[in-house]
Amino acid sequence: MKYGSRGLGIFGGGISIIFGLFNCLGILLGNIDCMLGGVIQVATGFLVLVIEAPCCCMFLDQVQLVSDIVDKRPVWNKAALYIGLPVLALVMCVSLTTIAGSGLIFITGILYGMQALGKKAPLEAMKSSAATSSGISTDFSGVAVHNPPPTRY
Repeated sequence: MKYGSRGLGIFGGGISIIFGLFNCLGILLGNIDCMLGGVIQVATGFLVLVIEAPCCCMFLDQVQLVSDIVDKRPVWNKAALYIGLPVLALVMCVSLTTIAGSGLIFITGILYGMQALGKKAPLEAMKSSAATSSGISTDFSGVAVHNPPPTRY
């Protein structure tokens, strides 16, 4: 999952840059909102490429340093960044190119968020944890209530 989300981030960053440039051409049609959304989308795509694949931006001096700093942070920080920035571009301009470019980065953020949550515990561990924390019986035989039989006088 770690390498899959990194690969999707690299692919999504590149697609976001390309589609962001198409949105910037909206200035020719007088659509300022889509031009601003395209600028944000290009910047988001470039930031994702800097973080995920610093080898793609070797012409900049401090790219590896930025990537190392982000990799030392908790995974949920990267997830929040990758979920928050594409939403800003979508607010500015809702078009197919914005949805496709920003959507890939958004999905990458969701994958990083799932990594931050961690693995699911085995069934027996969840049963024992539920039994100790809430006082519920671990007998899951399907009977909802265990009442004694009525007494007759």
